[in-house]
Amino acid sequence: REAEMTVDDRAEQYKESYRLRNEELRHNPEETQEAVVEVSRFYPGYQFEVYDGAENMPPAARREALRLGYSPRGIDAFILGNTCYVNMGRLRPSDVPKRVLEEVAGHRGLRAVFGDQYDSMLDGVYRDFFREEEFQKIAKRYFRLDQLDTVENQRYVTEEFLAHNARMTPELKPSWWKEFLQKIKMALRKLPGF
Repeated sequence: REAEMTVDDRAEQYKESYRLRNEELRHNPEETQEAVVEVSRFYPGYQFEVYDGAENMPPAARREALRLGYSPRGIDAFILGNTCYVNMGRLRPSDVPKRVLEEVAGHRGLRAVFGDQYDSMLDGVYRDFFREEEFQKIAKRYFRLDQLDTVENQRYVTEEFLAHNARMTPELKPSWWKEFLQKIKMALRKLPGF
């Protein structure tokens, strides 16, 4: 049957699967807003701003997203300083805890652990992994590869690369991840209370 399908048949099949997928992904944005309020209780010291659609993205977040070279239309959650912005139109309520954890802890938590050495750590990870296929895939989500000529953009993509690896299931994590976690544990041991 597959060989007998015309281009028009395949186009219709694609449209139908796209329509069905979009129906599955539909949600009530107000429920996402409620989920953000609930999750925010676990992150004292952070503020959360919820907006609906790229056209309603707060100006400061929009400027930063554009400065970094990616479209506000593709953003579901974004952190700037101590404020986490959440696009309730793009994020299902069930995904809020994971995305907020990634944004707050994934990006800011490592900076707290490494302190003044954080940028050096990012530079080392970038140097070691920027040629890897997985790193390149993540970099392309945020920048054109010719935009990786600034240290700031390299560090930003490296943060995204680390956040991506942190949320992978254990059996899919790359072999170097355990060594990286060991370095984090060593840095944590230097902090009071650990």
